[in-house]
Amino acid sequence: MEACDTIHLDQNSDDNTTATGGSSTDIQFLDTIDESISIKGNSAEALERILLFFLDVDVRTPINQIQRVYSYLHNIIPFLDKGEMEKLREDVFPKLQYFPILHQEQMQLAVEIAEWHLMVSSSVPLEQLLTQYLQSMHYYSKAILIAELNDSSQLELLRFGISKVFMRVIKDQSTFRDRLDRARREVDPDKFGRVLAEIEILKQYRCDHEDHTFLKGLIEQAGRILANITLKNQEKFKCFSPFVRQKLIEKFDATDINHTTQGYRNAIQNFRGIFRKEIDDFSSELNDFNAVRKSQQIIQDHFLRFFQEKLVEHVFAFIGPPPCAYDLRAMGSIGRGELCPYSDLEWMILIEDEKHFDYFQKLAQIIKLQIVSLGETAASNLPVFSCLGDKHKSGFHVDSGSDPVDATLELIRTPQAMACKQKAWDGEKEHSDACLPVHTLRKSCSLLSDHSFLFTEYENEMEKILSLPLPEGEQILLGKTIGQRRALGLLGEQLKAYGECFKTPPEKQTVLDIKEQFIQLINYCLNDLALYYNIREVNTLDIIDALVEKEVFTER
Repeated sequence: MEACDTIHLDQNSDDNTTATGGSSTDIQFLDTIDESISIKGNSAEALERILLFFLDVDVRTPINQIQRVYSYLHNIIPFLDKGEMEKLREDVFPKLQYFPILHQEQMQLAVEIAEWHLMVSSSVPLEQLLTQYLQSMHYYSKAILIAELNDSSQLELLRFGISKVFMRVIKDQSTFRDRLDRARREVDPDKFGRVLAEIEILKQYRCDHEDHTFLKGLIEQAGRILANITLKNQEKFKCFSPFVRQKLIEKFDATDINHTTQGYRNAIQNFRGIFRKEIDDFSSELNDFNAVRKSQQIIQDHFLRFFQEKLVEHVFAFIGPPPCAYDLRAMGSIGRGELCPYSDLEWMILIEDEKHFDYFQKLAQIIKLQIVSLGETAASNLPVFSCLGDKHKSGFHVDSGSDPVDATLELIRTPQAMACKQKAWDGEKEHSDACLPVHTLRKSCSLLSDHSFLFTEYENEMEKILSLPLPEGEQILLGKTIGQRRALGLLGEQLKAYGECFKTPPEKQTVLDIKEQFIQLINYCLNDLALYYNIREVNTLDIIDALVEKEVFTER
């Protein structure tokens, strides 16, 4: 006998339903939650009862009851600790997906969770702040997507909220006062001018008078430094005086607010418009590789301009200039110069000195925050807001397998340390997955760099490692180096994948996956041949040209 069989339930005890649907028992039970909140002010008790109510919530639960629960969540979320919020994520949020019609409630829930993460951030160590801000940004961006589809009247308020997250980052990470004073001590007017220019960039993130006052405080600091500059150095700094005086009398104008986060969205849409135009322009010249390659370069250049001017330069304004030489590098389709409108970002950072790891990880975190604000990151740890669809669509986002924020992936390294990832190990078969970073790291392009020597060192170190001869007993037919053995192993895996993809002939398949069954197979095989023949080109068309030049391929 089952344990529950020992309890004799009257299956008809809840047959009495109200005019609005649902059993009278359920409605009375919801009333007790109301009482816990409004009379007792006991959010812990209310949460327990919400969890109890949701044990048997399913698609048949009356909508009006779920609407009542949303109102209770609105009241208790600000008082939840981390453990209680986790219980909601696990036991309540998944079942709220059953009711996509409640888009207004889902939007409000997204905002409330975003604000909860901001509230929690006030009690976490400084190094964990950006993690909380990132979670908040995920929810704010979903709320904006819901509003765009269902209630545009809420957009201005939501954009205000999402911009406020960035102002928190600016205030937490601000190094302006120290940098202004350092420029004075070092008698470096160029540094002083750069800091003033960066303060101007931050004005784009202002949301209210409080933000204006914070930024004005930085200008006041600059004014104090100029007022107390020594006589012998006044000539070098006097050119900044008119600018500072003008900014000190500048008034805050609420009508001048132009949320920069919306600027990110506009910029990525502009890039996609350029992509479509280029595709239309060369669609009649698809057989002309030179025309295709030229269009790829135009598209790549526009993306790089967006990434550098809208994202990275703003982050430099947030946290100050890089403390050592760096090279931000993209892998994947962006790294090959073959990006599409919704390509994701796989990237790494080469740095001159690993003692500055923390700075560059912070840079990667804030860039990720900017990208998440676009609302195109389908984070796996978020509840699905079903009014947006059964599955959140993914667009331009940071690939979780190639994200420098994740320290375990070791994607912020010196050229020598990064190149060491190419070394062979006992489990060489583990290299057989073409998507592993060990392979994608070989083909990259610079997103932004201040010194080209870092990549030159990296490329040379990789070549040394991959050209190492195998022990005589391990040399196999046509494979005498680490790189050649790895290439042959990868080609073998692609052959297996091809067999699986076309086990059923294409003409008999009802659905064909163009990317997986055609594009990836061709790209991977060409990259593997490039590895075998030690070809440094990264773009697919350039690799083909190099293989023709080496007489591996014929021209026809």
